[in-house]
Amino acid sequence: MVLHLLPAPVVEALADRLERAGLAPGAGARRLEQLAAAGFALGALLVWALAASLGPLPAGASPVGWALVFGLAGAAALPVWWLGRAGEVHRKSLARQLPQVLDLLVVALEAGHGFDSALQQVTLVFRGPLVAELSRVLDRLLAGAALPVAMNELASRTGAPELEALATTVATSRQLGTPLANALRSQAAQIRQRRAQEAEEAARKVAVKILFPLAICIFPVLLTLLLGPVVVGMAAALKMLK
Repeated sequence: MVLHLLPAPVVEALADRLERAGLAPGAGARRLEQLAAAGFALGALLVWALAASLGPLPAGASPVGWALVFGLAGAAALPVWWLGRAGEVHRKSLARQLPQVLDLLVVALEAGHGFDSALQQVTLVFRGPLVAELSRVLDRLLAGAALPVAMNELASRTGAPELEALATTVATSRQLGTPLANALRSQAAQIRQRRAQEAEEAARKVAVKILFPLAICIFPVLLTLLLGPVVVGMAAALKMLK
């Protein structure tokens, strides 16, 4: 595999990015190799297209050399860009399901379940990437790991701010001996409130974003429909005067 030819720190960094994107190492590595090949081909084709459209290159400039340089740049840039996008999508999917999961955890904890038993109830009711991550936390707890340690591993593995806050909440509750259900209920309410604020902010931005398509696509058509007959009439009148 091509990834094995890279330096060990680069491979470790890519493996960490794959895990944060919620991708299995094998399938993710194959996807990265496919994207690297596509990026190399796109970079090389871009050089050949530019050379064909702009004419011959300056003396001493080799099209093959430039194609190799741009191909390598594309092979490096496209997988990195895709990893960033995949990681962002995964983090949003984790955060999207978190309030419902917290609600069920609160109900289970208030019913007298321990945290590991409450997590087991979550895995039975829900499906999705967050539940898959919580299943790994449950496996660590059943293997004897401490709850704060398992939650910190979850936060580090995903890189999601909401799960980092959850890990901090769990650790603080265990350290101070406060009821965990109340803290989780408060966190779920904060997440929902923040989402409502983000939705309101996005709605306010729509009015600004729509100005550009209005100015480019709609206003010219309206001006043509309104002023077109006037311009045609004036042209006909001037022609008759001549």
